Order: sequence, then structure tokens, then C-alpha cells
Amino acid sequence: MVAGPDIIIREPDSPEVLLAIEVNASVDTNASASPLKAYMVRQQCPAGIFVTAEEALFLRNRYTSYEVDSVQPIASCRTTGLLGIRAEGISEAMLLEVVENWLENLGASSARSFPSAAREAIERYVVPAVIEGVVQATGRRLRRAG
Repeated sequence: MVAGPDIIIREPDSPEVLLAIEVNASVDTNASASPLKAYMVRQQCPAGIFVTAEEALFLRNRYTSYEVDSVQPIASCRTTGLLGIRAEGISEAMLLEVVENWLENLGASSARSFPSAAREAIERYVVPAVIEGVVQATGRRLRRAG
């Protein structure tokens, strides 16, 4: 069974996925986004983000076929500029937590500053999904108790 993304944003009271986010602290975005793209096609998910320690790649499902090539990159930016942290050398668990916190705080913040290279993708796909949907970790993440 193929694992799904680390975080999804779904419609409240519905299985519909609005945004899928995969976090991998140690890989190249272009080489490793294929599983996320396949998930987006299977779930008919309109948008996704593949986040590494160095780069965040924003994806859009164009619904032109049932193949992964229907999911295309629409923007990318440095992870440090997106999340406001120095991500080099960060553990995957910590990067995942930072990404989830960033998503959860997007809807609450009225004064937003996004990297110019990804601003349109964030404002058009990410912010509406966060405002309309429910942010959900999908299970890979472990938190310490206490």
C-alpha cells in the first residue's frame, strides 16, 4: 500500500481533499514529488505542496488525465522564506510540525507576507483551502507527551 501525504486539508464533514502536503527533509523536490502527484490524481485533489528543507514546490492538478503528468508545478520557493525558519539540518519531524503550524496559522493571520515566487499559488490555492477546510495530520507524525 502506498503511503499518503503527511498532512491533508479536507472539506469539513466530507472525505474531499482540498490540499495535500508531503514533507521530506532530505530529498530533492523534483525527483521525489511523484508519490504526492499520484495521490492527488487518485483522490482528485486540486492542489499540493511538496516541502523539503530547501524548497517548497506547489502543485496543481489540471485534471487533463488520470496520470501523474496531469499534476504540474505552478510555483516554488525557498523553505526558509516560506516558513521563516532556517530549515537546513532540521529533522523531518520538526519540519513537519513547522509546516502544520504554518498552515494552521494561515487562516488566523490577517497580515500575511509570502515569498513573491509563490504568492499567487498560496493566495489562490492554499489560503482558501485552509480557511474552508480542516487541517489534518495523517499519522506519520509523533509528538512527545508532557
